[in-house]
Amino acid sequence: MSKELTKFESEFGLVVNKEGKVVTNSLRVAAIYGKEHADVLKKIRKFIGLIPDLSRHGNFSESSYINEQGKSQPMFEMDRQGFSMLVNKFTGDDATVFTYKYTEAFELMAEQLANPAMRYLALSEEDRAIAYFSEVKKKKELEHQLELSAPKIQKYDEFLDADGYMTIGDAAKVLNIGRNKLFEFLRRIGILMNNNTPYQKYRNGTDKFKVIHTTRNREPISVTLLTPKGFDYIADKVKEKFQTFNSKGE
Repeated sequence: MSKELTKFESEFGLVVNKEGKVVTNSLRVAAIYGKEHADVLKKIRKFIGLIPDLSRHGNFSESSYINEQGKSQPMFEMDRQGFSMLVNKFTGDDATVFTYKYTEAFELMAEQLANPAMRYLALSEEDRAIAYFSEVKKKKELEHQLELSAPKIQKYDEFLDADGYMTIGDAAKVLNIGRNKLFEFLRRIGILMNNNTPYQKYRNGTDKFKVIHTTRNREPISVTLLTPKGFDYIADKVKEKFQTFNSKGE
């Protein structure tokens, strides 16, 4: 931990909680302002009774500490907003000076923690270890997802023509589904007509399908092509179908 962060903790009890918020605690505030801790706890509980959101939003979070007799005792952690509410009614010149210094410390520590490296150093050793291994886990999961996605992306790109279109037959190969099965599915859900071209509502005002007219064995035919958005659209439809299928246990 840096010297400045150590100073914030030693003088004001400012630490970073697991949610990444700068907090202090009622025990330290009571000591600095010369108040009885029991009275500070009573005031905080009154605030929470009047405004329950102060607890739900983490402005005041009940915690505990071990006293000199080795017994667990209640205290509250509080963020800057909770602190401001608590000390608002503390009067006297000393209280004014303490509040100024405390508020300045909150601001300076928040500025320090805007730097990710400083935010990491502000964590306790236990929380730092948890953060490190969580990042390692996330990284490995992302790498695994990229490994799984890479062949599909490469395969998808291989089937795009020079203009960025793909036939439904090629889409079936990328989706690992039979060509005829995909055509039948798209007809059944009302995207394609019996001649395997999209209904008019999918041609007009959309950027998913394109129909070209060509010949095969000197016979005129219509071929339905997919844009990348069109491929994503039918891929989602196929995914929904199989999720429904699996959820029904058929």
